[in-house]
Amino acid sequence: MKLIEQIKNSGLKATPSRVELLESLYLSNSPQSYEDIRNNFSMDKATFYRNMATFEEKGFISSIESPDKRRYYEYVDKKHAHFFCLSCGNIECLREKIFELENYQIETITVKGYCPKCIKKDEV
Repeated sequence: MKLIEQIKNSGLKATPSRVELLESLYLSNSPQSYEDIRNNFSMDKATFYRNMATFEEKGFISSIESPDKRRYYEYVDKKHAHFFCLSCGNIECLREKIFELENYQIETITVKGYCPKCIKKDEV
């Protein structure tokens, strides 16, 4: 399995809890908050936070900060932009190529606005 190899190749032990935690982020379609992720696991809080910090340090996951200052985490596959809805707080990954700047290395792009659902709700 790709994730087990990724963990082992980084010098870490591929414990069942690490594999399960990384797999949940890998399978997620959108960034998840600590609370969202933590609710799915029975490991103790210290182990959970330590694994999340280690995964981020190793480059397996990345974090982004929402407009309300909460941190969200996702598996790193390709760099992409994020859209934050200012009304409902929804976060979406924008995987389409938005733009490139020659001779620049873009690390993060954040787009803030209103999602179609909130726009429609306000029209009604």
